[in-house]
Amino acid sequence: MFPYEVEYSNVEIYFDRRRIHQFIAALMDDKYTVYWNETDDEFSLIIVKTKVITKLKFKRKEHQYKMDGNYSFKDNTLAKMVEKLIEDSKGHAIVKRFHEHQVKIDNILFGEVIRTVKISDVSLNKEKKAVVTMNDVLQAWQCNRIQERIKFIYLEIDEQLLLLHKYLERNELTLIEQCKQKLKALQHEMFTMELF
Repeated sequence: MFPYEVEYSNVEIYFDRRRIHQFIAALMDDKYTVYWNETDDEFSLIIVKTKVITKLKFKRKEHQYKMDGNYSFKDNTLAKMVEKLIEDSKGHAIVKRFHEHQVKIDNILFGEVIRTVKISDVSLNKEKKAVVTMNDVLQAWQCNRIQERIKFIYLEIDEQLLLLHKYLERNELTLIEQCKQKLKALQHEMFTMELF
């Protein structure tokens, strides 16, 4: 494995032709060699720098382009440019960064990181190190804790609704506002949890 590697999975980005041209211009400014091919159905880019070749495909959908699928980059600069493309286009992706003995996973939704998980290689003793595979990471990511948290959020929402009803009857404005804020936060958390 290279000293730095980034994997993008479940990528979904929509953008226009202008954004592709900006992306190509930025690549060329950073001394990448860029080749492209366009058909009626897709726009393909081949990006070359120091013997590392990366291919990106954008599917055409009427006047927009869609980048989806899974990608792996061993070039930190190119990985950052793709991440900026995801953020600027309000796209979605799961980003796994491998650096030395660490893995950092970001879940990007609508161009913003909604969850980050960091995993470090922990030494059990000097002779043996713990091995964490990507399957282990994905299983931890989708474990039952999310379902348990959703049940707990429902209970918290019920409790806040009861309190809100009580405060409305008493006309306690500051407590009403606090309940509303708590309910908004729970609603946002519930929405985020249900995406998984």
